Amino acid sequence: MDTTRPSKLPPSDWVARCIQQIRLIDPGLTEEDAADVAQQLLSFERTGAMPPEKAVRFVVSELAGLTPRFERRSPSRLSTTIRLQK
Repeated sequence: MDTTRPSKLPPSDWVARCIQQIRLIDPGLTEEDAADVAQQLLSFERTGAMPPEKAVRFVVSELAGLTPRFERRSPSRLSTTIRLQK
C-alpha cells in the first residue's frame, strides 16, 4: 500500500474515516467489504491523496457518470507502463 500522500493523516485513520463514509452511503455493505473498498481507495493514486470523505464523494460522483475515471497515472508510472509493453 502506498502511504506517500500529501495528507498527514495516518493510513489507519484514513481507512477508518473512509469506512464510515462508505457505510453512510451504503448501509447494507458489511464492515469487511467497506474496509476492502477503503483500502483500495487509499491505494489509488488520486483518491489516496484526498481526504477520505472527499475521496468517497468523488468516487460516488464518478460512478454516477457514463464513463467513470478516478485514477490518474503519474508520468513516472505511465512511462514504466509504456516500457513494460515494448
